[in-house]
Amino acid sequence: MKRRLYIYMAIVCAAAVSCIYPYEVDLKEGTSGTVVISGDILCGEISKFDISLTQSVSDTVSDVFGVHELYVEGEDGSRYDGTGGKYFVPNHQGGSVGYVSYEVDTRNLDKNIRYRFVAKISKGVDSKVYAKTYSTDFMPVLISPPIDSISYKVADDSMSVAIQVTTHDDNTPVGCYRWTYEENWEVVSEQMATHAYSYYSNSVYEIDFESQNRYYCWGKSVSSDFYLFNTQEMGTNVAPLVTIQTLDREEKKLSRLYCIDVTQFVVSEENYRFWETMRKNTGSAGDIYSPQPGKPRGNIVCEEDRDEYVIGAVSCTTISTLRRFITREEFGIYYNSSDCGFRNFDRGQWQTAYMEGYDIVTIMEGVTPPYLWAKEECVDCTLYGTKNKPDFWPTDNN
Repeated sequence: MKRRLYIYMAIVCAAAVSCIYPYEVDLKEGTSGTVVISGDILCGEISKFDISLTQSVSDTVSDVFGVHELYVEGEDGSRYDGTGGKYFVPNHQGGSVGYVSYEVDTRNLDKNIRYRFVAKISKGVDSKVYAKTYSTDFMPVLISPPIDSISYKVADDSMSVAIQVTTHDDNTPVGCYRWTYEENWEVVSEQMATHAYSYYSNSVYEIDFESQNRYYCWGKSVSSDFYLFNTQEMGTNVAPLVTIQTLDREEKKLSRLYCIDVTQFVVSEENYRFWETMRKNTGSAGDIYSPQPGKPRGNIVCEEDRDEYVIGAVSCTTISTLRRFITREEFGIYYNSSDCGFRNFDRGQWQTAYMEGYDIVTIMEGVTPPYLWAKEECVDCTLYGTKNKPDFWPTDNN
């Protein structure tokens, strides 16, 4: 009998954001509690690692696990200890799984020395707890070349746009690359409201536009997938125009000013094969309920039992990052399908109109009644964004 086990892989993304991706694999009965380790040794950066256990929705007892120590070790005897959470008991209701996060300060690693990942983990049921060491072999620091460019390509039917990355490395014949990204965007409502409505007092009042406007907002997201490319078949170490994101023309991200920060990792051939299997399991091979092609194995082993199945692949690499802003005019395809025309309501209709999804825009002299309303989504940008403007944002809008 087989049971579905849910794994949450935490992948280090741009700006040190942890992205959790659901992953399902068919494992044999009794293999709940498989150790899952994710993260990379990032030379010159803060490295982040997340550790969890596989979780079966049919389990009735809790697998307790603890991370007693986690560190990066250099072949020269240097050691960089991690800091973070220690013990966690997964919640078996509905198959949800928790994880323990650690950070390791690897900003001062010597690029000429090989390093390995080590974690001492205990797991067990009730009081039957035992500890083991999970580690990689010593690995050379892989150097990520600069990202050459971030570009975009509008589809022939103008219904979407692809965000693409190009990179190359003249110093090595073959490269295996992985990318993640963070997106930020400025969005504006279709109608610029000068007034606001209070339902409880059934009144309209003028707002201070600088501090109270619902016209300018910002959104943020991180990649919910990982993107891979192996240059082996290219004949040269060039990754040309790799699509890492596709945006529909009705997405608010395209409506004013869009920004993408791309982070590039170099991985070994062995780890590339692991991530390629993961990609197939979570992406192009179908949804998470589809049959899976196999159990992915990375480069992490249990030192006490090398036959134990461990999920994860740790690379030792530098990273490269690149940011690009793209305007609505450059994309040239944004389309808002909402009906954002004005409506007039008498005061006796205001509360009903508000409950039906309308909001005040402005007062216009010479119009009877002078109060102009529009659909709420056309007036209030906080419905699809926030007022949290990124520190690096280039516009003066608030």
